Amino acid sequence: PDLKPHVPRKPSATRTGRMYRSAFQSAARAAGRTFKRNMSAGDQKIPGNVGLEVGVGLAIGGACAYGLKSSLDKDIAPWAAHSEAAKPAPAKAPPAAPSAGDTAAMDKFLAWAEAQKAASPADAKDTADMKFYTFTELPPFTAKHKSLMAKHLTPELWARYQNVKSSKGYTFSNAIQCGVLKPHLGVGMTAGDEECFELFKDLIYPIVKGWHQFDAYTQKHRSDLNPIHLNFSREQQLKFGEYVESTRIRAARNISGFSLPAGSSVEERLEVETVLKQAFSSLPEELQGSYFPLGELTAEQEEELQAGGFLFQKPGPMQLLGAAGAGRSWPDGRGIFHNPSNTVLCWCNEEDQCRIIA
Repeated sequence: PDLKPHVPRKPSATRTGRMYRSAFQSAARAAGRTFKRNMSAGDQKIPGNVGLEVGVGLAIGGACAYGLKSSLDKDIAPWAAHSEAAKPAPAKAPPAAPSAGDTAAMDKFLAWAEAQKAASPADAKDTADMKFYTFTELPPFTAKHKSLMAKHLTPELWARYQNVKSSKGYTFSNAIQCGVLKPHLGVGMTAGDEECFELFKDLIYPIVKGWHQFDAYTQKHRSDLNPIHLNFSREQQLKFGEYVESTRIRAARNISGFSLPAGSSVEERLEVETVLKQAFSSLPEELQGSYFPLGELTAEQEEELQAGGFLFQKPGPMQLLGAAGAGRSWPDGRGIFHNPSNTVLCWCNEEDQCRIIA
């Protein structure tokens, strides 16, 4: 969501102090009047009723002060929490230098990777800026490999999947290449087409569970778009209205029969674009708009889309999508659809074939 946080105004410390002081002074004045009224000029003994009245006066003052404090605490708490959150995080200690063993393992891995690249045959999906490789043995993962793929890829799964590929030619090596060659990635695996989800499910399912806490072996995904079933209390609504300026709802959709962006060819990507343009042209009148191919945007259009947060960029080589090949032949076959009021927006061939934003 696009959030514009509410920053509570800092309570005045001077005003707070005056309120506390005023409460105690009022109690003291009441006690003083009682004391003068009951004490004789030469009598140094305080009558019992005076002590009682002084005590009552102070108790009233204390109660007033406590009530003021409780009220002020409610006002101060949001500001204090905001101030605490706004404090800069303490400086992190520099990372420990890698051990000799870690360095040796990484050197061994890098040498292995270069040998695998050199021996890999050409792939039909290769482009000038992206090559797919064929791994001939289980990658020698190091302590630097953080992905769920590296965690769950056992020798047994490697032996089972090593030579498996989908009917569209997406191999197991294609699927894990991003996580093998980019150790910092968190997921480390991509599907090149819908068939991959079944072919490689014994590796994909544990990854999905680790990333989404959803067990695809035992659970079924359920969608309920009926707003009546939304659990949204009145208290939550008020809080939502106080802090949230606008939100976006985003859905991803892919067209059965076409390769997904990481595995698609130029021809398939253009076919997907054609299908989506036909779909956009059949939208209801209030959603009618224009499609803008990324490669044909003027500088003015690009600036306007960028300012609205609508423009998507080519994924970098260190990102999952870039490392998996989803940015090949950029910007061919990619584009943006939106209506004049910008209440509906669709991205074509970005992370998914169609990303719908409203």
